[in-house]
Amino acid sequence: MKQINYPSDVIPCLRQAGECCAEKNLFKGSLDSSDSLGMTQAERVQGFTLVETLIYLALFAIIIGGALVTTYQIIQSSQAMETKVALQEEGDFLLGKISWALSGVKTINSSTSGGKLSVAKYDSATPNPLIYDYNPDSQILFSNSTGNNLALNNNEIKIVNLTFNHLFLPEGIEAKFTLSSLSENGRSYTQDFSITEYIK
Repeated sequence: MKQINYPSDVIPCLRQAGECCAEKNLFKGSLDSSDSLGMTQAERVQGFTLVETLIYLALFAIIIGGALVTTYQIIQSSQAMETKVALQEEGDFLLGKISWALSGVKTINSSTSGGKLSVAKYDSATPNPLIYDYNPDSQILFSNSTGNNLALNNNEIKIVNLTFNHLFLPEGIEAKFTLSSLSENGRSYTQDFSITEYIK
């Protein structure tokens, strides 16, 4: 092979040109490698690993569990409030009936403490005596001289106890009773009521 002799001032330029070509080839190779690596990472991002899936499922279960607990507590609170409101309304109704019987009382026929009250009113239009009694079925019964017994409280609300106390100086009657009821979830609620009326 014939050897080519280059002038001395050309040799440095040739060397620089060779180095530039080598750098270009190396840079191109690195770009190809980066592109290939980038595609591999993109492909990995498209799916979830088993560990990631388990973590997401655990978080989802915690969120659903918290929502169910909160919903249950709201329902419980709503049922409790409805039962308490029913007890209060029933108690106010019974207090009103007892207060009506004790207003305008002429004489107290039953003077002993217990679950029975008999009074006579001044109002001649009212069949005397008026009798309030407490029966074993947890009901307050109202009757008069006609002999008809009328249950005053709701069947779903029970009278736990009922007492009438005859007071003196001044004379009057103190009535006490406790109402009991079950909410829809079976929880029992009770509330105490009392009223005092004096004979004028």
